[in-house]
Amino acid sequence: MELITITVLGIDYKISCPVDKVDSLKRSAVLLDSKLTTMRASGKMSIEQAAIMVGLNLADELLQSEASLKNMRSQWVNQLDSLNGKLDEALSQKA
Repeated sequence: MELITITVLGIDYKISCPVDKVDSLKRSAVLLDSKLTTMRASGKMSIEQAAIMVGLNLADELLQSEASLKNMRSQWVNQLDSLNGKLDEALSQKA
């Protein structure tokens, strides 16, 4: 584990993090800080309200991404099934 410092809305947080996740955590902190700064600039809201709104937006993006990946996986499986069917047919004709 490594102790790193991230800054969100001008506040430093010391966080213990697995070494292989340090870069990801730093990028996440930059993204969170950016989204919180934008959210707070768009209207008068507390840090807590901005955090809830940003969290909801990020959760929605995650759910949409998961649905999109599931759809792509289904399409790939269908394409592979089709290709396997064509390959089986071609091999049976050669035999």
